[in-house]
Amino acid sequence: MTTGHKRALQVGLRIFICFWFASAGWLCWLYRLSQLESTLPLEALTLVFGYLMQAVGIGAYMLVGRRHPPARLRRAASCACVLYALLLVPTVLTSSLTVSLAFGCTANAFYGFFAAEYLRILAMHVDAPYRATTFGVAYAASTLASWLVSLPAQGALTREYGGIALFLLLMIPSAVLLWKRVPVWPQANKDAKPNAAIAIPTFPKELKDPAMLLIAATIVLLSLVKNVGYSLPANDIGTTVNLELSRVLYGIGLVIAGFVSDKDRRIGALCCFCALIMPFVSLSLVGSDAPSMLVWCVDYLLFGFFSVYRVVFAVDMSAQASRWYLAGAGLMLGRIGDALGTAICLGLEGARPVLICLAALLFALTAMAFFLLYQRFYLPTEEVKRTEEELFELFAMRHDLTAREGEVLRLVLDERSNTQIAAELFVSENTVKYHIRNLLRKTGCKSKREIRAHYLSDAHLDAAQ
Repeated sequence: MTTGHKRALQVGLRIFICFWFASAGWLCWLYRLSQLESTLPLEALTLVFGYLMQAVGIGAYMLVGRRHPPARLRRAASCACVLYALLLVPTVLTSSLTVSLAFGCTANAFYGFFAAEYLRILAMHVDAPYRATTFGVAYAASTLASWLVSLPAQGALTREYGGIALFLLLMIPSAVLLWKRVPVWPQANKDAKPNAAIAIPTFPKELKDPAMLLIAATIVLLSLVKNVGYSLPANDIGTTVNLELSRVLYGIGLVIAGFVSDKDRRIGALCCFCALIMPFVSLSLVGSDAPSMLVWCVDYLLFGFFSVYRVVFAVDMSAQASRWYLAGAGLMLGRIGDALGTAICLGLEGARPVLICLAALLFALTAMAFFLLYQRFYLPTEEVKRTEEELFELFAMRHDLTAREGEVLRLVLDERSNTQIAAELFVSENTVKYHIRNLLRKTGCKSKREIRAHYLSDAHLDAAQ
C-alpha cells in the first residue's frame, strides 16, 4: 500500500465515523418529526431550514479559520460535535413539534461546523488523486452503516430510543478523532500521480477574482436545479419509500462518482451536469403510474455526482491556494442551493406548469454558468508548452532577480550546499549567503527548501497556463 493510499484510508475512516454519527442523528430527527406530525411536508421543511443552518455553520467555520490555526479549529470542531449530539436529544424526546424543529435546526449549524473540519483534513492530508474516492467511499460507508444497523429492528431503530443511544455512542469517537491531530506521513507526494493526469483546474489565487463569483454561482445553481422538481413528503417515509434503503443507493452513487472524479475531474464535472436531467424526468412522471420508488432510486444514484463534485471542487481549490479553511465552501454553497431548490418546490407544489417553466429557465442559466466555468477551468484556450528555461526566466522576472541571484537560484534548485555554490561561482561563502538572503526576501520564503518548493509550484502553474 502506497503512502498516498495510507493517508486516504486514515482520513477516510475519520470522515466515515463523522458522517455516520451525523446521519444517525438526522434520521432520528426526521422520524420523530413524522411521528409528531404526518400531514405537513416536514422532511422538505427540514431540508430547507436544516441545510441553511448547515451552511451557516460552515460559514462560521470559514470565518474562524481565517484567524485561528488548525489546532484551535480542531478543538472547536470537537466541541461542536458534542453540542450537536446534546441538541439532538431533546428533538427525539420532546412531544412538541416546535421544540423538535428548533433544536434540530440549531443542531445542524454545529454539524456544518465540524463537517467543514473534516473537509479541511481531506484537503490538507489526502493527495489530489485520492480525494474524491476518499470522500465518496467514506460518505457511502456511513449511509450503508445507517441502513445495516436498522435491519435487525426492521428499520425501526432510528424511530425509537435506540437511535439516541446509537448517535450518542458514535459521538465519542467522532469528538476524539476531531480533537486528535492527524499524523503526518512523510514523503506523501512521491506516491501521487501528477495533478495534470486527473485534470485538476488551476484556480484563482485571489478571493476577489471575478472567477470566484462564477464558481459560487455555478455550485448554487447546480444544487438548486437538482432539487427543483422534487418534493419529499414525510408520509412517504416507511410506506412508499424506506429512507435507509434509499440512502444505500445514494452511497452507491457516491462511490461511482468518487472513482470517476479521481480518474478525471473533467468527466466527473460533466457527469454532474448531465445528471441534471433527472429533475425533468421526475416532473414528467408526476401523476403517472410510474412507481415513486423507481424515481427515488435513480434520484439517489445520481445525487452522488452532485455531492462529490461540489465538495471536491472546493477541496482542490483550498489545497492549491493553501487556504485550508475554504475546503467546506463547496458544501456550504451546495446546501444553500439545496435549500432554495426545496423551498421553490414547496412553494410551487400546486402549480406544476409554473414549476416546469421555472425549472427550464433555471436549467438554462445553470448550463450557461457551468459551461463558462468548464471553459475557464478545464479547457484552456491555448496550450503552450513552455521549456524549463522559459519557466525559470518567468520565475526570475516575477521576483525581480538579478543575473547573479539567478545563477545562485539555479544551484539552489540543484540542491547544492553553500560551499559548493561558492566554489562553482568563484565567490566566498559570505557572498553566497548574501545572495541567498536576497532570494529569501524576494520570494517570501524562509529556507532554501521552501525556495525549491515555491519554484516547483510556480513552474507547474506557469506550465499549465
